Amino acid sequence: MTIDKIPRAILPEGGPDKKVMKRQDILRRFIDALPIGVTVIDPDHVIIYANTFLRDRFGELRGKKCYVLYHALGIPHPECPLDLEKGDDVIESPGSDGRYYRIRHSENRLRGGRKALVAVVEDITDHRRMSKELDTLRDMLGVSTPAERYVSSGDRNALRPLTMYYHEIDVTPVTERIKVATDEPETAVTLDHKTVYFIEERKPEISFREFARQVAKGAEGLCITRVHPSKVRDAWNLRTTPIIWLSNIKDPEVKCLEPTALVNLLSLVSSFLKKAENGVVLLDGIEYLISLNSFQDVLKYVGFINDKIMMSESTMIVDLDPEALEKKEVRLLERDMIELNSSDPTL
Repeated sequence: MTIDKIPRAILPEGGPDKKVMKRQDILRRFIDALPIGVTVIDPDHVIIYANTFLRDRFGELRGKKCYVLYHALGIPHPECPLDLEKGDDVIESPGSDGRYYRIRHSENRLRGGRKALVAVVEDITDHRRMSKELDTLRDMLGVSTPAERYVSSGDRNALRPLTMYYHEIDVTPVTERIKVATDEPETAVTLDHKTVYFIEERKPEISFREFARQVAKGAEGLCITRVHPSKVRDAWNLRTTPIIWLSNIKDPEVKCLEPTALVNLLSLVSSFLKKAENGVVLLDGIEYLISLNSFQDVLKYVGFINDKIMMSESTMIVDLDPEALEKKEVRLLERDMIELNSSDPTL
């Protein structure tokens, strides 16, 4: 059924003239080009029209029950305005395609006076996912009031709304066959899942070597570092492993993470851990994070990440320069970590 039959159904007897038909054709083209769904439902819950947005997702819809496709139900939705004197004008529910939709209804009359619904259907799947991520972050931060829905930015005094500060970096866990820069890559130590390890060193050499060894053994790696990714790839022969650069400089060739965006660091690691089956995360530059944030903020987020690691099938390596931090700070950071006794002879 084409959309030009929709206005005909509510026009007076006698049908439209040529001018009306032309307007209908323009309207049809406009509605089919919308990035949201538009549908018409008759009193028996039967779909009599759906625009291109909905047909692309559900296939041919004409003659099918709306509640089966739009609500993934076997019976009409309990709040459907067709069955109630005043049902909900807006209903949110999962569709039969697994996506989540917000449906806004408007009552109309078909020719002959029969009640019908014109509905606008919006895909809110990504919005709901983002909202859940933000709710999780708020819970972790102890947010309870609107005034507290802020996180500290780089100057430690300014505050930004969490929803403005949040930016997701998508990474896909991968494995790669590499030959690490060591004479005996098979001597890599066995790292336990659900564990965060630390290595004390002035320059991140042993930590990178152990990370590369784990990747060589088949682990899915994620490297977060102050070193430019191109140098890391050349030094350790990493070709496909995701490498995130801790920097305020925007480089279109690499993925960057603002060092003051600690909430994004947590989101990045959390997303990786959800996807990885045997992951290893290297965090290099924790002293740099502390210098641009506050020690307490970094300590808090390291704790959040530690919790995520303990609920995953992955492990994490953190390199620390004890000379760049206060002794108390080093003790607090290492409190929930295990010192990595690497097989590297330089340890």
